[in-house]
Amino acid sequence: MPERDDSHQQYESFTRLFLRHEGKVRAFVRVMMTSDVVVDDVLQEVAVVAWRKFSDLKDGEDFGLWACVIARYEVLKWRRKHARDRLVFNEKTLNLLATAELENVEQRERERSALDGCVRKLTDS
Repeated sequence: MPERDDSHQQYESFTRLFLRHEGKVRAFVRVMMTSDVVVDDVLQEVAVVAWRKFSDLKDGEDFGLWACVIARYEVLKWRRKHARDRLVFNEKTLNLLATAELENVEQRERERSALDGCVRKLTDS
């Protein structure tokens, strides 16, 4: 069986990390957006930008938090592009929401993990 090249291994590593942290990043984006469709669009852009910048991720750096920072900038970029829409938060509000959510993202992840543990303990009945 031929060995995989470094770019293929890097792609697999990125994909695994992104999928593991997608829920956290989606929840972070959702706090600042008004529509699930927009959340999906922004999340796609986050994935593209994160892949482009993946080689900049430092060893030991929290991928989920790193992706949330990218998401923050992608939300701001989306907001600037759609600033004339009625249902768009202004940039100051988005910054406040992003800052607050970045502080809470780890706590929400621990809560989600604990809830998953509780659900696994439930019987089918």
